Amino acid sequence: MKLYNNFFSINGWFSGNVNSFGPIQMAYKKGDLEGKPLHYHLFAYEYFIIQKGYCSIDIEEETYLLEKGSIIVVEPREKHIIYKCSPDLETLILIDAYYENDTKIVKY
Repeated sequence: MKLYNNFFSINGWFSGNVNSFGPIQMAYKKGDLEGKPLHYHLFAYEYFIIQKGYCSIDIEEETYLLEKGSIIVVEPREKHIIYKCSPDLETLILIDAYYENDTKIVKY
């Protein structure tokens, strides 16, 4: 077991080093996750763990309904967007590492 006290928070995201690969990022979000445009990450894996409520996520033009107990992993370079969120949505989001300028917005 290891306890980490070296996390810092910016805009609701917590970042810190937990292994030799660099920092991870995590956030516990309540309410709507909509509003972020279709995007992808060059190198990072993004994990969505639904604690309460539901939402839809499109990953590479496939639609998935996420509800309490769902866990979905978005792999690097997979375009994704979240929408149709319930007002009571609570989600833990983990990003496996921090990479400078990793998020890329998809332009139509």
